[in-house]
Amino acid sequence: MTIKVALAGAGAFGTKHLDGIKNIPGVEVISLVGRELAKTQEIAQKYGIAHVSTDLNDSLKIKEVDAVILCTPTQMHASQSLACLQAGKHVQVEIPLADSWKDAKAVVDLAKQSGKTAHTSLRCLESQDLGCLVHCTLHTGRTHQIRVHMASIGHPLLADTLYGGSHAAKLQRQALHAYKLGFIHPMTGESMQFHRAMPPDMQQALSDWGLSEVLS
Repeated sequence: MTIKVALAGAGAFGTKHLDGIKNIPGVEVISLVGRELAKTQEIAQKYGIAHVSTDLNDSLKIKEVDAVILCTPTQMHASQSLACLQAGKHVQVEIPLADSWKDAKAVVDLAKQSGKTAHTSLRCLESQDLGCLVHCTLHTGRTHQIRVHMASIGHPLLADTLYGGSHAAKLQRQALHAYKLGFIHPMTGESMQFHRAMPPDMQQALSDWGLSEVLS
């Protein structure tokens, strides 16, 4: 199954997403929205995108569109996110979600009602020439969520060749470690917390790349 995407915002951030999406199997951008039609058509031609418009609503009317990526100006994020959700589309929004708490809450509330959510918070802990150590917090639990989100912003996990990551010496799997897992026990209501130390292969990889193990 191919996930078909519309992308709104054909500027610098939008093209970064287009570059990242090329590395994700099973995802195709079929509609591109931009402020200037001629420039948007030029970018669409470069990336092989068939549909072009200056109006997001045109993309939302396309039945085949499963999800929308918003790389538009901040002041447009909330209203466009709401429009995408109301049209039954999944939506990924470039930060920030909105320019006011009220608008952000409206988007979150509707997303929860619709079930159209896949939310990962990212924080760069340390950066070196070969890569970055990134702290990811999952707010939802979609298949390959971290791997897809990192690839979509042009920063696939090291050694994750399925999503465009480069090979890494001494690491035979994607550079991803779940060090903390928490949930509410469905029977007792107890808060459960589990921790696991960084495995030896990841510790060695971090050392080779000049990165420290900084987890909290």
